[in-house]
Amino acid sequence: MLTGYYEPLLYGSLKKSKRFAYPVYAKPKDLIKIVGEKDAKMRGRSVKGKVVPYFTRAEIAKRKMKAEILCYVDDKIDLFFMEVQGSGRVELEDGRVMFIGYADSNGHKYKSLGREMVDRGIFCNA
Repeated sequence: MLTGYYEPLLYGSLKKSKRFAYPVYAKPKDLIKIVGEKDAKMRGRSVKGKVVPYFTRAEIAKRKMKAEILCYVDDKIDLFFMEVQGSGRVELEDGRVMFIGYADSNGHKYKSLGREMVDRGIFCNA
């Protein structure tokens, strides 16, 4: 039996620079999880006492996150794939390697890039 697992390797720094411009965030401090019936879990944030959906990826890119920045990386596409995959490694400028692991979900349903391309007619679903 064979199995496979993709663990991306990104290049990064603990300090932001022109090359290392894309932040890798820890779990946001304002992300909350509510466990309901049958262990169903809802994630979001509290606004004026109400739970609302957590920010989308596009909204996160436009705002200052309430989360610790673990490091900065040089490629936002590689960062996206590490986020989707759920983990990866970042080789820092001094040669140390930092493991980045899954911390939690943002509560939004996942839709793959491939599915989105098929839905938009970029690729046909054969």
